[in-house]
Amino acid sequence: MPSPSIGTGESFYGVKSCIRSGTFQPNPSANLGGMGKGECNNLLKRMITIAGMTGVLLTGMSNLVPQQAQAQQVESQQGEAYTWPHQVSTKQQTDPFTNNRPTQSANLTTGSATGLQIANYAKQFIGIPYVHGGRSPQTGFDCSGFTSYVYKHFGISISTGPIGQLKQGYQVSKSDMQPGDIVFFHSGSRSGYHEGIYIGNNQMIHAPAPGRGVQITDLSSSWCQSHFAQVRRYF
Repeated sequence: MPSPSIGTGESFYGVKSCIRSGTFQPNPSANLGGMGKGECNNLLKRMITIAGMTGVLLTGMSNLVPQQAQAQQVESQQGEAYTWPHQVSTKQQTDPFTNNRPTQSANLTTGSATGLQIANYAKQFIGIPYVHGGRSPQTGFDCSGFTSYVYKHFGISISTGPIGQLKQGYQVSKSDMQPGDIVFFHSGSRSGYHEGIYIGNNQMIHAPAPGRGVQITDLSSSWCQSHFAQVRRYF
């Protein structure tokens, strides 16, 4: 049986959802290579029986790989896909990351920056457009590209993807959050997370989604409250 091709955007999330649920309800715009509903159902049922196969790549349904194995590839090649607050996954996620402070051997370069300096510096980029995979004011920013760029200015080297960032620094409680900390949220993106820099007064600055520039958002919004994951500190 030939491997069907899958379109991007909504069709990707439709296929991803059907793999998780075991049902096939594609977006009408998805290109499924002429396969009927029954054929696709059978194909999906065979695929989801493979241990650990819960992820899907944009190149086709046959390219299933474990979700964690995709993390490095997604992070290094694509950054995170926008979902804030669009196409949000309602699936509960277990956070695999610890809250231990970094050891001397941690892959984290600290600088002399304070959290307040980080927060204030980030504000000058308000309005810079969202660009998937963007990592500079010249190219635009995605959410993790924005945070890593701001931190780099102060000599603090963090990953350009959420998965890598969650393995660096150390977790702090929401009640102990300080300006300059990075706030993470569960989302429906391929990385599984959205993020922003806390600037004080229960607000964060972040690069949310295509069509929106870098902006300040109140953390009391319903989306932020319902999708909050954790806060991490890197300085």
